[in-house]
This record gives sequence, C-alpha cells and structure tokens, in this order.
Amino acid sequence: MLPINIELGGPASAPAMRLLQRNARTLHRRPVQEHHMKPIGYWLNRTDKALTSHMNSVLAEFGLTRLAWQVLNVVKDAPRATDIGVLAVLAANADVTALTDAIGTVVADGWAARPEPGRLALTDDGRARLPEVAERVDAFRELSTAGISREEYRIAVTVLERMAHNLEPGEGP
Repeated sequence: MLPINIELGGPASAPAMRLLQRNARTLHRRPVQEHHMKPIGYWLNRTDKALTSHMNSVLAEFGLTRLAWQVLNVVKDAPRATDIGVLAVLAANADVTALTDAIGTVVADGWAARPEPGRLALTDDGRARLPEVAERVDAFRELSTAGISREEYRIAVTVLERMAHNLEPGEGP
C-alpha cells in the first residue's frame, strides 16, 4: 500500500477523508487477528519436558527421578501396593519399561522393599526420607505455578482433562 499524503483543507482532502472513513468502517467489521499462537500440543510437550527436566534436577540429590517420585507416592498411598497396581495408576505417565525401571530403582535404593513377590512397601528409611523430598517437590510446584492463580490452574487442568476424555477411546463427549 502506498502512503497517502493528505493536506487538510486542500482540494483533495474531502475525497481522501471519505476514503479513510470507508476503510475505517471496513476495518472495524473484519475479525481481529489474534497473534500467532502455538497449538496446545506444542505447549503440552514443552511443559512436560520442562517439568520432567527441572524435577529430575531437584530430585537428583536423592537418587530419584520424577517417575520414581510418582512410584513412591503410589506406594505410600496404597499400603498393599503391587507392581501391577503401580503400572495401572501411572500408565498415562510412562510406558511399562520406564515404570518397571523406576520401581526397580526405588527398591534398589532402599526407598521401598518387597514384603512378598509382586508387592511393594516403603521401607522405614524411605518413609523417613520422604518428608525432605516432599519439601523440595512443594518448592518445585510453587516455582512451576508462579503467576498462575488457583482458578487459572483449575481451568487449565479441567480443559486438559476434557480434551483427554474427548480423544480417548470410549470416553468421547
């Protein structure tokens, strides 16, 4: 588009003003263009990678990963936890191989033990160490949700949950 030089009060000013007014009305009727927004999948992947990377860094001094921490929470919350139960609860978080490795890690590092085959329970040492890890995880959660209100967080989780239900087999709207 070429720049228009209008001299107010000159002979061309009335037609030029009508042209500008007509274009202004047309512009107001056009939908406002949003800035280019990356799709939700981009942000889901990027956020998950950032959460995992940062949480793994926070948990490294305890010999844990984000996934191992999730395994410990399942074991802590289920007094009669089983490998199959852990795999079922965390199936959305990782594949069977990664989950089996995480279970092996928490057992090998003394966080959990096998009171009988296929069962998992926190060791006394694991139970004693969990509060310190939980403090670090709480600080991590504070950092990751900085600037996000409880309502914004609730809405984000609700929308993602609805999207998952829309797309999972047998869960549609």
